[in-house]
Amino acid sequence: MKLDQDQQWLNLLNYRRDSGFSKQSQADSPLFFFSKKGKQNPQAELIATIQAIFDPTLTRPSPEGNLQERAQCLFPGRFLYLKRHLPEAKWPQVSCQRFENFRGILDAHSATYVFSSYYMNNPASAYGHSFLRLNRGSSSSNEKKYELIDFGVGFSGVPEGATPATYAVMGLMGMFTGRFEIQPYYFKVREYNNFESRDLWEYDLDLTQDEIDLLVAHVYELQQAHFDYWYFTENCSYRIIAALDAVRPSLNLVQKTKRAVLPSDTMIMVYEAPGGLVRKLSYRPSGRATFEQRLTTLNQASKEKFAKFIQSENIEELVNGSTDKERQELLDAAIDYVDFRYASEVLHQKGQFKLKKQILIARAEVNLVSPELEIPVPMQDAPHQAHGSSRAKAGYLYRNDKNLATLGHRFALHDLLDPIRGYPAYSEMQMIQTDFSYDAQAGRVQLEKIGLVEIVSLSNWDIFTHAPSWRLKFGWDRDYQTECSYDCMPLSFSIGAGLAKELTKSLTASAWIRAGFAYDQNFVNDQFRMGIGPAVLLRYNWKDSFSLLAEAWYRYDNHGSKNEYRDLFAGAQVALSKNLGLRLGAKDHEEYRAELNFYY
Repeated sequence: MKLDQDQQWLNLLNYRRDSGFSKQSQADSPLFFFSKKGKQNPQAELIATIQAIFDPTLTRPSPEGNLQERAQCLFPGRFLYLKRHLPEAKWPQVSCQRFENFRGILDAHSATYVFSSYYMNNPASAYGHSFLRLNRGSSSSNEKKYELIDFGVGFSGVPEGATPATYAVMGLMGMFTGRFEIQPYYFKVREYNNFESRDLWEYDLDLTQDEIDLLVAHVYELQQAHFDYWYFTENCSYRIIAALDAVRPSLNLVQKTKRAVLPSDTMIMVYEAPGGLVRKLSYRPSGRATFEQRLTTLNQASKEKFAKFIQSENIEELVNGSTDKERQELLDAAIDYVDFRYASEVLHQKGQFKLKKQILIARAEVNLVSPELEIPVPMQDAPHQAHGSSRAKAGYLYRNDKNLATLGHRFALHDLLDPIRGYPAYSEMQMIQTDFSYDAQAGRVQLEKIGLVEIVSLSNWDIFTHAPSWRLKFGWDRDYQTECSYDCMPLSFSIGAGLAKELTKSLTASAWIRAGFAYDQNFVNDQFRMGIGPAVLLRYNWKDSFSLLAEAWYRYDNHGSKNEYRDLFAGAQVALSKNLGLRLGAKDHEEYRAELNFYY
């Protein structure tokens, strides 16, 4: 095979087929190529790279600009590939001190694919996040003892000029520059585990040392490139699996992606890759999960004391009258609580850092060694067990004395009736839903819904966590109670804030204040509707396979004959398999449906 058509060469330079039959590199930095035609021509770039390697006069400045380096030093991944495929060539011996220092610092002998769980408070992380960890030689023998000083390799968009309001829009339009970054793993743990209280799922990869060496060299040269960052396509998870394809082309992960690439889907692809790419799974609990497990070590009297401490933050009151064992348990819980609740303040030695110091001083006075905290791995939350991010559905709808067939599709990701395995138990994140109905008697196809975004974030309100729940919905929904002169499908927007309470492990109740706005030119009297009112939501889940949901919303509107709007819904879904579910639903105004959901 000609090397310029070899899949590994194409992967190393990120060549992909464009809309026609030609290939084009997704790298957008001119300095990533030696040939002026290199972005579109793998053969020209191969020839130019080999010529540059043999030409001692051809140098380029290093990324820092303080060194002039040869081609093999700037692109050691390509050079290693060529040496392995053309061993008979007399390759020039060149000292690449900068790369050797890089390789020595990493000292990589294995790699881990890390998935950071979903974080609804940041648009960039609402779908999860993926990155690699390059493990030092000591990691394999001493497990977690040294992994914090390993290195994380991630890809992210640089949000120059973006505000929280424009971040998602700019990411959707590919307006960010994407770059690879390498940081000590403890920075990643601090950001995700501590600051954002997100679980980390670590999948050790079964790569050979030759593959690890090529991965290190490839990551090094990728730092000199930049890529357009697209929120749903060329994103963090896409770039990570592209790097894995470069070191093992037979994985062919990029070619298996859908039109949209989500971290949850790529995690499943990595886990299910032929040949057993994943050899071991580990779980690093978030600060919140650690604190909640610590609470289970307290007896009832200690829990009552600790509840008072949350309000007063009085250490003396916390431990007064307790045995040494109880003092040890209470102070350990207090340390975990401050680390979870005030992680940023403790790191920057501000705010509650003083309280943390006082707790540590009090703990040092208790001459007992704390037993290791055993945290059960919540395997039901492991991301590789999640249903597919997209959903297609078909079913039956009865409405207004009519029998209708239905078809629908959801681009992403999960709602409160979907199987919860692998997803946050208290969150809903839906993007781009389209529903159609077909009236066979009238021979009519009708658009029922265009849902652009629908988010529900339930936060259990308890003595330790005082975070409100929130929700948002935006799109077009067919409506039969807003006094239309013609069949209406208004543009609607609603927001809500409320309190949620976990009544049992299976049952959650929440109360809301919701506000809504709707527009349709066919509304009677006025084209606008807006109002505000109370709402309630009940959600029940049984063994990850059966879900019930009931909602009611009463809204006082500014227009309409009765100045009111009611929205009642009840639904249930049973999981037939990981990616197949049967759903039943009912709404007010005599609307009943049965649908089969297929996730992919």
